[in-house]
Amino acid sequence: MRKLLQAVVGFAALAAAAPAFAADMPVKAAPPPAVPIYSWTGFYIGAHVGGARTETDWFYPCSATNLLIASPCNLAQGGHSASSWLAGGQVGFNYQVGRFVWGVEADFSATRMEGNNLDAAFPLQEFLHSRTDFIGTVAPRVGVAWDRVLFYAKGGVAWAHDDYWLTLTPNQLLAGQTFATGDATRWGWMVGVGIEYAFAQNWSVKAEYNYMDFGTERIFVKSTGIEPTQPNFDEDIRRTIQVAKVGLNYKFDWGGPLVRY
Repeated sequence: MRKLLQAVVGFAALAAAAPAFAADMPVKAAPPPAVPIYSWTGFYIGAHVGGARTETDWFYPCSATNLLIASPCNLAQGGHSASSWLAGGQVGFNYQVGRFVWGVEADFSATRMEGNNLDAAFPLQEFLHSRTDFIGTVAPRVGVAWDRVLFYAKGGVAWAHDDYWLTLTPNQLLAGQTFATGDATRWGWMVGVGIEYAFAQNWSVKAEYNYMDFGTERIFVKSTGIEPTQPNFDEDIRRTIQVAKVGLNYKFDWGGPLVRY
């Protein structure tokens, strides 16, 4: 009986000490809450404004057409530069994997880059003029994102629409008149870099620089008829364009935000 009483008292003492012992045990820390980060994945559309600069060089070749004209050929004619405003829009798609963002973008811009120079090969006869009124690009792009900040590079195809014309120098009878014209939609390559910042869930702003090279293209130039003896002829014209612009994009959500633990 005494042993049974001792066992009961011991069990009661152990039960009374259990809560204090449990309180002294270390408590496993709860995992930190998941932190959502911005996702660049999705389609987007936007608009941009900026400035553009072009460099244009002229060369009078010994083409089959020009060899029919009784004048020297294979002559450098000099060149000119031109700068202007630029405005347009863009559309694209991004897909984010970790910090890397892959995508493709197409843009279109209106501009008015117009310049001229005295023809170095025929300085007593003519001025050379050019004007670019539209440019566009289609390019894959890849970037690295730090949450809402995206640094990216792009490279692809560029195109531009150009007009060309030649006018007579002041010492000519019809000074200032256009005696020959040509035009072309030119294709080339482009590269660019930029930075974009998402200031809201669906809105972002960007700043971007593009370099476009259209190489040298042979342009068929037609006489306007103001000089009856002026035949048609060929010009080799080289062109590059540089663009600096800022833009605003609206992104259509594709899924939810990325989650970082």
